[in-house]
Amino acid sequence: MRGRPPGGNRMNRRPGLAPAVAAEVERLQERMGLPREVALRVAREEISLNQVLQDMATRDKADMLMRRHGLDRALATQIAKGQADLERVLARRRLASHLALNTDRSCLVDAHQEGRAWRFSLLGQRQVTARVVEVDRYEVGLQTSGSEDTEGVHKLQFKLAWRPEQDKLARRGFRTDKALRADPRDPAVRPQDRYGCSNRRLFGWMEAETPIAVTTLEGDIVQGTVSWFGRYEFGVSVKGKAEVVVFRHALAQVSERR
Repeated sequence: MRGRPPGGNRMNRRPGLAPAVAAEVERLQERMGLPREVALRVAREEISLNQVLQDMATRDKADMLMRRHGLDRALATQIAKGQADLERVLARRRLASHLALNTDRSCLVDAHQEGRAWRFSLLGQRQVTARVVEVDRYEVGLQTSGSEDTEGVHKLQFKLAWRPEQDKLARRGFRTDKALRADPRDPAVRPQDRYGCSNRRLFGWMEAETPIAVTTLEGDIVQGTVSWFGRYEFGVSVKGKAEVVVFRHALAQVSERR
């Protein structure tokens, strides 16, 4: 067996760097703090120094966003590169968090669990103060004070609700649409046929504390600001002192109040 030539197999050896390249690598490492692999690519003109610095700045900003807002790296990098808007991302997260807590929230369930009377505005311009003694998928059992009889009321009959102790304060936000009062509309049975007011719209108003006017199918108007919203209902804060719950199936219109 023939011996290996002195110095080993030169074909497998990594060739040395040209003096100018080696000097540039050393300079970039010392002055710019670049890792050797990155400095070598810059010295060989495989990538520009400007691009490297931009990438480093993007990575640093992404790291900061991850620490400050708990974002994953992919999303934080998109924001750092200007491909996504931080405020929109955070707003979507707050919206999702709000819905997770309130999607199925219902004052009817709250009233049932509390076991005490609420004030309800029903279709037909009827108002009752009653306890909710039963809630099923379509109907609510109401029991007025001093009565042992239970009245079954379909959920589509409910327009507004508030706590009796807040009655005087709640009414400060009430107005009337005379045209609708004179010619009221019936509630739509199918959800797709009802007045549409998106969660995103309600969320924007809620966060900005935008004054709104909510009009029911019978011309009741409630003025205030959105305090919470779910799939079936949302709360309207009247002057920050009382809350009126609006049933979304009873909506005729919701608009900003100028």
